[in-house]
Amino acid sequence: MNFKIKHIKKLLHDQDYLEFDRLLVIMENNLKKEVTIYILDDKNNKLNIINTFQELEEFKKLMIQVYGIYGYF
Repeated sequence: MNFKIKHIKKLLHDQDYLEFDRLLVIMENNLKKEVTIYILDDKNNKLNIINTFQELEEFKKLMIQVYGIYGYF
Protein backbone atom coordinates (compact mmCIF):
# COMPACT_ATOMS: atom_id res chain seq x y z
CA MET A 1 0.00 0.00 0.00
CA ASN A 2 1.36 3.44 -0.92
CA PHE A 3 1.25 6.66 1.08
CA LYS A 4 2.60 10.02 -0.07
CA ILE A 5 4.93 11.78 2.34
CA LYS A 6 3.49 15.09 1.16
CA HIS A 7 0.06 14.09 2.47
CA ILE A 8 1.47 12.92 5.80
CA LYS A 9 3.49 16.12 6.25
CA LYS A 10 0.39 18.21 5.48
CA LEU A 11 -1.62 16.39 8.15
CA LEU A 12 1.07 17.09 10.71
CA HIS A 13 1.61 20.67 9.61
CA ASP A 14 -2.13 21.37 9.83
CA GLN A 15 -2.19 19.66 13.25
CA ASP A 16 -4.87 17.27 12.00
CA TYR A 17 -4.13 14.67 14.67
CA LEU A 18 -7.37 12.76 14.22
CA GLU A 19 -6.69 12.18 10.53
CA PHE A 20 -3.05 11.27 11.27
CA ASP A 21 -4.29 8.72 13.80
CA ARG A 22 -6.71 7.29 11.23
CA LEU A 23 -3.82 6.99 8.79
CA LEU A 24 -1.79 5.06 11.38
CA VAL A 25 -4.73 2.71 12.00
CA ILE A 26 -4.98 2.04 8.25
CA MET A 27 -1.26 1.29 8.18
CA GLU A 28 -1.55 -1.03 11.21
CA ASN A 29 -4.47 -2.90 9.63
CA ASN A 30 -2.46 -3.41 6.47
CA LEU A 31 0.49 -4.73 8.46
CA LYS A 32 -1.84 -7.23 10.16
CA LYS A 33 -2.70 -8.48 6.67
CA GLU A 34 1.04 -8.63 5.89
CA VAL A 35 0.77 -5.85 3.31
CA THR A 36 3.96 -3.86 2.80
CA ILE A 37 3.62 -0.11 3.24
CA TYR A 38 5.57 2.26 1.00
CA ILE A 39 6.10 5.92 1.82
CA LEU A 40 6.58 7.75 -1.48
CA ASP A 41 7.77 11.18 -2.52
CA ASP A 42 6.09 13.31 -5.21
CA LYS A 43 7.87 11.36 -7.96
CA ASN A 44 6.81 7.99 -6.50
CA ASN A 45 10.32 7.21 -5.27
CA LYS A 46 10.30 4.98 -2.20
CA LEU A 47 11.43 6.95 0.84
CA ASN A 48 10.56 4.30 3.38
CA ILE A 49 9.39 0.69 3.37
CA ILE A 50 7.43 -0.54 6.38
CA ASN A 51 7.02 -4.29 6.90
CA THR A 52 6.68 -4.56 10.69
CA PHE A 53 4.95 -2.84 13.58
CA GLN A 54 8.39 -1.90 14.94
CA GLU A 55 9.21 -0.10 11.67
CA LEU A 56 5.84 1.67 11.83
CA GLU A 57 6.57 2.86 15.38
CA GLU A 58 9.97 4.16 14.26
CA PHE A 59 8.36 5.97 11.32
CA LYS A 60 5.72 7.50 13.60
CA LYS A 61 8.37 8.69 16.08
CA LEU A 62 10.41 10.21 13.25
CA MET A 63 7.38 12.08 11.89
CA ILE A 64 6.61 13.39 15.37
CA GLN A 65 10.21 14.52 15.93
CA VAL A 66 10.64 16.13 12.52
CA TYR A 67 7.22 17.69 12.04
CA GLY A 68 6.33 18.25 15.70
CA ILE A 69 3.04 16.88 16.92
CA TYR A 70 3.03 18.41 20.36
CA GLY A 71 -0.68 17.88 20.93
CA TYR A 72 -0.76 14.33 19.57
CA PHE A 73 0.12 12.65 22.89
